[in-house]
Amino acid sequence: LIIIVALIFAGHSQKGEILTPGKFKELHNKYRKMVRDGLVPSQPKAKELPDLVTCKNDRIYIRQILDDRLTNDATKWAKKCVFVSGTNLSDGENIAMAASLEVDPVTEWYKENESYKYGGITVDTFGKTGHYTQMVWADTKYLGCFQQLCDPLKFGKNGTLGKMYFSVCRYSP
Repeated sequence: LIIIVALIFAGHSQKGEILTPGKFKELHNKYRKMVRDGLVPSQPKAKELPDLVTCKNDRIYIRQILDDRLTNDATKWAKKCVFVSGTNLSDGENIAMAASLEVDPVTEWYKENESYKYGGITVDTFGKTGHYTQMVWADTKYLGCFQQLCDPLKFGKNGTLGKMYFSVCRYSP
C-alpha cells in the first residue's frame, strides 16, 4: 500500500528545534505504542504493531530497522524545497510544512486519529486520516524522515511560501 499525503500546520509545541531522524522515529513509536496498548479512543488495541527501531537481538535476527535508504530519500526530497509529494514512489510518504518550529508534524499527523473510524480507509476519509493511517500501518517496518528549513519553500508551478520548515517521512513496506 502506498499512501502519499500532505499537510500544512499552524501551531503546537516542538520546543523550537529541528526534528532529527531519531526524534521522528521516537515520536512515531510513541504513537504506535499508544495504538498497540489500546489508548487511542474509538480504536481497538492493535494485535501487532512493532516499533520502527534498530534492534539487533542477535547476529541473525534484526527486528525493525531505521532504514538509511528511506532517510536518504527523505533528505534529498526535503532539500529540494518544493512542497509536493514524491512521484513514482514504491514507499509511503507523509509531508508537512510549517512556518514555525513550534509545530510537531508527527503529532499533527497523529491527531487525525480523531477522524479515523476503525475498519478501513475510503476515498471520503483518506484526506482526513491518510497521515495517521500511514504512521500506524501494521505492516510498516522501516522509517526515514528529514526536516529542512526552506527559504523559500516552493509551491505549485510558480508559487513560493516564504520561509517554511518542510518535513518528509518515507515508510516501507
